[in-house]
Amino acid sequence: MKRVSKTSPQKPACRLLLSIALGFGLGLAGLSGLVYGKMPSERDLGPALTGGSFTLVRHDGSAAASADLAGRPSLVVFGYTRCAHFCSTALSEISAVFNELGQDKKIAALFITVDPEQDTPDVLKDYLENFDSRIIGLTGDP
Repeated sequence: MKRVSKTSPQKPACRLLLSIALGFGLGLAGLSGLVYGKMPSERDLGPALTGGSFTLVRHDGSAAASADLAGRPSLVVFGYTRCAHFCSTALSEISAVFNELGQDKKIAALFITVDPEQDTPDVLKDYLENFDSRIIGLTGDP
């Protein structure tokens, strides 16, 4: 008569895999802590350089200055026309929200290209024809 062992031969393998996973997790946590500790702080970088005046080119070719938007709520979105999924999805969602808000012309969204060499005013104009007219395409020099 054969004696059946009560311990499964798979238990040592499970313990080994668990040990490897635990070691990997601890190593990843340690690496994350090291990276986080090396990240520059606001003190290292100085204050954020936000605000100030700007002049860019609208998708219709006219100039757009920061003064034109004073007193007008605006949503700012950065992207580019060849962005396959995210940019068009975001602009579609913005268009849907604008549609729900009604025809309040006080609100605008500024789609500022991060690829001004490719996204000329004409390219932006063609691209933005698919979205709400309150989305203004802006480009400038690199």
